[in-house]
Amino acid sequence: MFSDEEVAQAIVLYLRRQGISSPQGRVSVLAKSGHPRVEVRYAVGFGEESLHEAITGESLAGALVLYCIEKHIPLRRDAQKILHLVDDKIVLILNQHFPTTLVVRMLAPPAKPEPKPVP
Repeated sequence: MFSDEEVAQAIVLYLRRQGISSPQGRVSVLAKSGHPRVEVRYAVGFGEESLHEAITGESLAGALVLYCIEKHIPLRRDAQKILHLVDDKIVLILNQHFPTTLVVRMLAPPAKPEPKPVP
């Protein structure tokens, strides 16, 4: 789960990676929406001179992954990354693919022992 400040820092890192060495002014998160894709509207700059932009989908996920790498937060490379908006916070879910039989075994109710025949 990412705070607005962490999302803003992630956007700064992402903009630098895209070739914008240093955004002029502060990056502020203005609004977040989550249907059908998570989108963050943000402003770069100060006051009336600020530039309003949006970042969504893979770009937003990439920014958050970059933030995690910068902060030494371990992430599995091969995990599927899914963004959700929960209680106005952006959540990055890592989905590691498990073999189907393992998932079925984990989610299936415990097997009942078969009754023994009466002699």
